Amino acid sequence: MSSLKKELFWRITITVIVVFVVIGVLSIFQLYLSGMKAARAFIRNVNNTVTSFINGYLRKFYVVVDVLSRIPEVRYAPYLTDEERRKVLEIYRIFQEADRDIYYLYSGYENGFLLINDYEPAEGYDPRVRPWYRAALESRPRPTGGIPYKEFKTKELLFSVSKVLTDDEGNVTGVISVETLLERLLRNFPRSFNNYETVTTYVLRDDQTIIIHPDESLLTMKISDVIGRNLPITGLSGEIEYEINGEKKMAYYSRIPELEWIVVTSVDKSELLRPILINVGIVSIFFTGIISLTTVFINNWFNGKVLKPLNSLKEDVEKIMVGRTPDVSSYPDNEIGTVSKEIYSLTERELYKKNQQLRNLNEKLEKLSVTDELTGLFNRRKMDEELEKEFHLWKRHRRPFSLLMIDIDDFKKVNDTYGHLVGDDVLKRVARLLVSSLRASDVVARWGGEEFLILCPETTLNEAMSLAERIRTKIEGETFENGLNVTVSIGVCEMKDHETIDDLLKEADDNLYLAKQRGKNRVVSG
Repeated sequence: MSSLKKELFWRITITVIVVFVVIGVLSIFQLYLSGMKAARAFIRNVNNTVTSFINGYLRKFYVVVDVLSRIPEVRYAPYLTDEERRKVLEIYRIFQEADRDIYYLYSGYENGFLLINDYEPAEGYDPRVRPWYRAALESRPRPTGGIPYKEFKTKELLFSVSKVLTDDEGNVTGVISVETLLERLLRNFPRSFNNYETVTTYVLRDDQTIIIHPDESLLTMKISDVIGRNLPITGLSGEIEYEINGEKKMAYYSRIPELEWIVVTSVDKSELLRPILINVGIVSIFFTGIISLTTVFINNWFNGKVLKPLNSLKEDVEKIMVGRTPDVSSYPDNEIGTVSKEIYSLTERELYKKNQQLRNLNEKLEKLSVTDELTGLFNRRKMDEELEKEFHLWKRHRRPFSLLMIDIDDFKKVNDTYGHLVGDDVLKRVARLLVSSLRASDVVARWGGEEFLILCPETTLNEAMSLAERIRTKIEGETFENGLNVTVSIGVCEMKDHETIDDLLKEADDNLYLAKQRGKNRVVSG
């Protein structure tokens, strides 16, 4: 009986060890995969958060330079009187007071003239040789994607968004520029990086020049000069790995096509693996303890439920052999029973909650990324996507579509006369009137400032003209706050033989310009 006990002990022990080792290895492997998935999701969410922040932070500067570059007094400032220049400077001051993120707002001109508030240029200062001026010329006609440089006198590190100014013939007259402190931009980066200490987010231009980085010594350097090669960036977003100073990095990147920027969020791979390995160690210790306790328990159970009854049977046989009557009431049933155990669940409720929070945050960020905050309409980025879709449908099936480019007439006077709150109310009311005038298939977006753009699928030019006239009449008949009446000018065009979306937009913009020239409050289709 002693040999049977030993054999059962070893068989049970080996079986338990094998079973739990297999379960433990599978659990550890699943734990590793889950940990890496969570780490990648964290990096991706941080990157998306920063990308959305940068889009929102700089978009307003693009709007500012775009709006100001259209004002004739700004374009022709060197040829104006001192009183007219003071009016331009007052416009600059209003913009600066409206947005404290604007550090400087100024314009430089081809004759070397500089128009700026509260700043005395150093001797020999020539705006035409400054980085912001040259970058705007190279980026013409689009605004620059933003460049960092040192202020001429204070040597503060500034970040500028600039756009070329032109006369009516398209000749360059100067450059309008908005500056913000790079330190302020970095300080306002979302600080949701507490999970990992080595998380770094930086920004590259498309040529992989570093333009935003917490380490100022790396600014304007090529990333290849830092890590020995370019980052393997191919699509709009994705995961990459690279090495710097012997430290392996895991990173996620997102492109901002309209800025020609790449936002990169990286973290040391060793830091990502550290908590995972700690959890693996804890799980290994847990399974070691479970194996030991289970082996003791099963052996004791076997001894009590199998070996003890067998030993009792031996004693009872001996009793029968000597003529004694055994007590059979102490025997168990013939079926010893089945043992079922539920293994500890590795899914933690808190982890599930965190994933839900991240999912909700992503949904909010996605909505913010396509919506204009003031009017609730789609923003320019979303409209660009819809235009691309419709353009591809037209190229494939020649399905007609038209555009309506709408501009509120004399909107600056509304802001100057009644204030920006009334101006904002006008924008929101006009947005609601546009939405109420459209079909379910039409798409309307705030294109910038007081401009709106409507995409009308399956719509010919004549149909679009009728819609535009209804909109113009409807807005003209609306009474706004303070008894104010406003009108709109509308440029209309239909997709025909345009090579690109930009060509179509230019035609709509040209028609809008004609509507303005012909007296405003009218619809023009060319």
